[in-house]
Amino acid sequence: MVSVDGKFEPLAINQRDPIHWAFNEITVNVVRTMLENIGVSETLELVHPGMRYSGRAMARNFTHRFGITEGLEAIALAPFCGICLAWRGKAKMSIYERGVALEYFSCPVSHGPPEICILLSHYCGEGACEEIDPGCEIVYSKHMTQGDPFCLGICKRKDEPGAEPDQLGKLLRVVDDLEVDEKERDALSINFETWGLKIFLESFLQGDHQKSAHRLLVPIFESVGKEAGRRILKEGPESLERSISTLLTWGEMLGQNFDISGDKKDGYKLMVKGCLYYDSAPNICDLMETFLAGMISTSSPQATIRFEKCKKDCDCCEIVLRSQPMTSDMENDPLKALKMRFVKDEISEEEYLRKRAILLEK
Repeated sequence: MVSVDGKFEPLAINQRDPIHWAFNEITVNVVRTMLENIGVSETLELVHPGMRYSGRAMARNFTHRFGITEGLEAIALAPFCGICLAWRGKAKMSIYERGVALEYFSCPVSHGPPEICILLSHYCGEGACEEIDPGCEIVYSKHMTQGDPFCLGICKRKDEPGAEPDQLGKLLRVVDDLEVDEKERDALSINFETWGLKIFLESFLQGDHQKSAHRLLVPIFESVGKEAGRRILKEGPESLERSISTLLTWGEMLGQNFDISGDKKDGYKLMVKGCLYYDSAPNICDLMETFLAGMISTSSPQATIRFEKCKKDCDCCEIVLRSQPMTSDMENDPLKALKMRFVKDEISEEEYLRKRAILLEK
């Protein structure tokens, strides 16, 4: 359902997988690009402060949300929630007499480089310990990014020996999920994705790396956006209504308040107040525009979008979506029809290029 009583609505929770996938895929590729171009040491150094602070914030928020405010379980709660509430994440938290074992079985960035575990799990765990009890630590001994079947972290006091569950004494209880509804799970998941990406981008797009980083990231945002559009397109035939709902979902995910106005003739304008990236560098906004344009135009080839950037005297971002109706000539254009088949993933890129060459020869 994309509209209720004639009013457009954001995508339903079960229709948002392509956007969740896209944010995680961009994150993996941003980290990989950082590692390849500025090296491991500088990447870790740049990202460390932001991710450590995120761990502290997660510890504060989740201990308050679930009413566990002290001890090893309170520390372990932050990374456990981070995985359980992430898109398609799955984890188990086993509480023992002298520690807590964290096991992650499914993680949306497990196909990323090994260093992404340090940037996310390790640094966030470090921040959680600082917030709750600096005398504790989380030690990871298994990582899916290194080929292990699951990730394993042990939360314990620093003066306690051992880094395996069987060294922590008697098992007291096991928690393998959180009792939250689908709306809260979706909201928290997108919060992790967007804040984590914000930290990586702001770390990379600074100082001497600014111009080169932006140049390297543009094709990533464009290609992931187009693939997200193809995934949206698989949910059903293209429609302007779905593009508007996708745009509204974007506003819901990134803004504190959002609304849309306009019509098909003059275009639709999304107003977003309190955007997560409002105080970020303009080149980050450019990257987001590249991603969103790729996603919208691929899922609905008649649609185009334009960002109207925030001004210093304005607290509201504006994104304009327009539809260009196809003429009958365009509808009968074999090149256009071929392109649509490729966009809908009905033919491979190789077949598309081969047939396109034949049509151009004619």
